[in-house]
Amino acid sequence: MERREAVAQRLVSGEWLAGHLDDPDLRIIEVSSSPDDAEYRQGHIPGALRWYWKDALWHATDREFATPEDMASRLGRIGIAPDTTIVVYGRPVQYGTYALWVLTMAGHQDVRLLDGGRKGWIAHGRLLSRDIPLNT
Repeated sequence: MERREAVAQRLVSGEWLAGHLDDPDLRIIEVSSSPDDAEYRQGHIPGALRWYWKDALWHATDREFATPEDMASRLGRIGIAPDTTIVVYGRPVQYGTYALWVLTMAGHQDVRLLDGGRKGWIAHGRLLSRDIPLNT
């Protein structure tokens, strides 16, 4: 696969995601800049888990990325296996790209970024959900 194709596969459209919401091998994660989950509870992409970036993506005591072992454990606790496709988006948008980077560096094979994030999802008239997945 050419590098350009590999990069293109990392970025998914809202249309693609809407068509895959019921895929059992797909998990969606909203990565937030705030430890407060009020905005997430008001509405998020259906099925999306919520992560506060610092708790989910940083090492517990050192100012660095979580280790691959820590990330594998964190992902496993929320039902994400090594072969699960993960789609991330950030609130604000840069936290989604940060998550893409950290998860990729930790060795997860199929991590994708939602093009346009939450704002793009809403701008295209797609609905938000208040249902909170069990393993958030």
